[in-house]
Order: sequence, then structure tokens, then C-alpha cells
Amino acid sequence: MDTQAYRDKLTKWDQESREERVLRWQQIKPASYGSLLPDLLWEYIVEAVNMYIRGHPTGTVLLCAAAIEIILADQIKAKSANTISKIRRGRELGLLEEDEATRIDELRKLRNELIHAHAGQLKKRAMKLLPAEWASPSLYFLAGLPGSIDADALKCLQTARDLAVKFYGEKEQ
Repeated sequence: MDTQAYRDKLTKWDQESREERVLRWQQIKPASYGSLLPDLLWEYIVEAVNMYIRGHPTGTVLLCAAAIEIILADQIKAKSANTISKIRRGRELGLLEEDEATRIDELRKLRNELIHAHAGQLKKRAMKLLPAEWASPSLYFLAGLPGSIDADALKCLQTARDLAVKFYGEKEQ
């Protein structure tokens, strides 16, 4: 494929996917931050939003996991390298509510399933979230299906942004 054919293909994709991207953008709850965010946090959250809008839910989940790691490290100041210990410490310090800790732990599990290619775990997730006849790891990755990774990606994105607002404040409008 030459350069012009590639540009034409991207232009066509842009035109065909515009409506879907607008719908995805509308699903995202707006957030603005009242104070400076730690290094890389802003970049990770912005990139996660852009990936979600463009239909890349796996990348969205992974970047949200990284963003939450930054938030936990900054807020808890724990020397522990693992997320489970940081979640537990956050609960002990009263920094994390039970539902936040649960959402972060769910994100941690999904991140591990994706990054370590745990096909068996992904199949269990698909069986839990998708209709029985669709319960396949392959179908879990199809954007737009109810119970697919899209829904998980949106939850992860909202969790990361909610925690950022909680700890760094919401900008006054």
C-alpha cells in the first residue's frame, strides 16, 4: 500500500467511524482537575480517553491501570510494589472507600488477565458477562457487544478519573 492509499484508507475510516466516536465520547463523564497532577497521570488519563473514543478498549484498560498505580503511589506513599498491598493500605488509612477498593481490585484482575494472556480467566469473564452462546474470549474483545471489554473499559476509565478528581480536586467552573 503506497502513502496515498494509506491516507485514503485513514480518511475513509475517519468518516465512517465519526458517529461511533461521538457516541463513545458522550459516554464519558467530564472531569477537570483543580490541582497539578503527578507526573504522567494527566498524559495517561488523556491517552486512555482518546483510546476509548477511538475504540481501543484493551489499551484503555491498561492505561487506566497505570494511572491508578500512579494515584495510589502518590497518595499512599507505600513502598510496596504490588497493587493489592496498596489497596489494603489505602483502606486502612481511610483513603479508599470499600467500593473504590473493589473497583480497583477488579481493574487489577482484568489488567493481569490481559497483560499475562490468561485465556482461561478471560473465558470465565466472558462467560460471566456475555450471553451463554457468545461466551468466548474472542467475542469478549468485540467492541459494542453488551458485556464486552468496552463496558469494562468505560468502568476502568471512570474509576481512574473519579480517583483523580477525588485526590486532586475538581476545578471550579
